[in-house]
Amino acid sequence: IIYSTCSLEREENEEVSFRFLEEVSGFTVARPQVSDELITAEGFARTLPGRDAADGFFITVFEKA
Repeated sequence: IIYSTCSLEREENEEVSFRFLEEVSGFTVARPQVSDELITAEGFARTLPGRDAADGFFITVFEKA
């Protein structure tokens, strides 16, 4: 499952991803297939305006365990 937003808000990104993992059993976070510099400490992907040549986006890849 891929969860992606065009938001920079933690409430709409990381918090939703962590809540999914808490509430739905059998899934783990898989590394998105993007450049290393876009990977966050939690294993998600994020682009930032001003840093990247793109708007702000967030990606989580959930994998069935």
